[in-house]
Amino acid sequence: MIQILIQNDDPYDNFVTVVDQNTNPYTTVMNNVRINAGAAPVAVGVEEDGSPVGLGNVQWNATRCDDNTQVGAGNATPAAGETVHVSSH
Repeated sequence: MIQILIQNDDPYDNFVTVVDQNTNPYTTVMNNVRINAGAAPVAVGVEEDGSPVGLGNVQWNATRCDDNTQVGAGNATPAAGETVHVSSH
């Protein structure tokens, strides 16, 4: 298992969900956690793949707290300690 960081890059507060895609079945490691604008990154643990580098494989979505029609999503393959930047636009 490796630790990665989740950073809200928006000027708005977001509810963030992160799914670990290196597990079978996929595992939700963060479920609608509020990350405020300007807040410090949040650490989460994810499984690493079998590569020599040991990368994570996550899918994320971010929904703006004050406007649930503003939703962003993406995928990332971070190494240990790297930051995944999320936003709702």
